[in-house]
Amino acid sequence: MAAKRLRMRQLREVLRLKFEVGLSHRAIVRACGVGLGTVSDAAIAMAGGVESQLHYKQAFHRVLDREVRAIGPCAVVEESGSRDRLPRLIEAGHVKDTIPQVVAAAHGLPHSFLPDLTDDDSGKLGLPSLRDADLTDEQKQLKHDERETRWMDAMLRLEARLSPKGPLLAVVGTDHLPGLTKKLGDRVVASLDTVRELDFDPNE
Repeated sequence: MAAKRLRMRQLREVLRLKFEVGLSHRAIVRACGVGLGTVSDAAIAMAGGVESQLHYKQAFHRVLDREVRAIGPCAVVEESGSRDRLPRLIEAGHVKDTIPQVVAAAHGLPHSFLPDLTDDDSGKLGLPSLRDADLTDEQKQLKHDERETRWMDAMLRLEARLSPKGPLLAVVGTDHLPGLTKKLGDRVVASLDTVRELDFDPNE
């Protein structure tokens, strides 16, 4: 039986009912028409590690795997972290893989990192640095918007190259979900804040 895709509006409502209203998981299941496991996994993955970090990462893996199974053929993209931190850690051998990389590989799907702002960009944008501690609220918003613009351009270029055409599953921080969803709609189908490095065997 094919997995049921959790739409972004459903995910937002699940999280609102969980963290703002305080409903039980079973009440959220009745209200949103989703499975109990989906609610539990989404709540754990989005809560920043309510349980142990291992449990948190396993839940994140299950959420992404369920999304891929429901969507079908797609391309997995994820933000690369501040100043492209994750690709640099992988290249240096400090991190083996990220969970989105592992999920994509398990399904034979392409994966790529979304380019982040660099130190050179701070000068072009008129920012003293890319560190939030050095920025005013207006400068933080400028950095936020520029990052989204860069990601959107990268996703549209990637989508144009996909053969056959298919959706993107984008893993970005929740602070970027509203802006990217407004610009790209349901092409942004997953948004999870997490430490994404894989440190468990998903087959165990």
